[in-house]
Amino acid sequence: MSDNISAATTCTCHEDANLKFPRDFLWGVATSPTQIEGSIVNEWADFKARDLSTPNTCADQWQNPGSDLALLSRLNLSAYRMGLDWGRLQAGPCTPLAKDVVIRYGELIEQVKERGIEPFVTLFHFACPVWMAQRGGWTSPESVDWFCDFVHRVCEARLPIKYWISINEPGVYVTMAYLLGMFPLPWPDCH
Repeated sequence: MSDNISAATTCTCHEDANLKFPRDFLWGVATSPTQIEGSIVNEWADFKARDLSTPNTCADQWQNPGSDLALLSRLNLSAYRMGLDWGRLQAGPCTPLAKDVVIRYGELIEQVKERGIEPFVTLFHFACPVWMAQRGGWTSPESVDWFCDFVHRVCEARLPIKYWISINEPGVYVTMAYLLGMFPLPWPDCH
């Protein structure tokens, strides 16, 4: 029986030791605004995990992106998946985007591209704006309209982005927030 197990676990499908990725293969890393920006403006701002940690201490990429971008370059990456903080961009449902924030994101995206790194931009990465969370988050009947309005406004802003991700891991978000309670949930007084 042990002979069968060892034979089954030995793979001979990669006999060519010189396998290489195609020249246009994109190799990268991913972050979310809540993880790296600092001074977050979303439902995670006051959240405490079970170990009492918070996302408030981070790299502060919003104010000082240089060291993070230098690290991306040193790693010889060709792609960087980053996000836009909906709460930082939009102060209320169906309101105009904050022009200074759009400009700042545009500058950051250009800095990424100047390093020869292709940005992939996520529109929702596990973080509702505070105003949305106060109204029930994704359980609100209006949430889809709010998100569609946000997406429309971001597209109108004409940021220099080729690749978009609308919602990061929706199944993970639903599971962690609504089933397991490990992510922030809408405030209880929102109904």
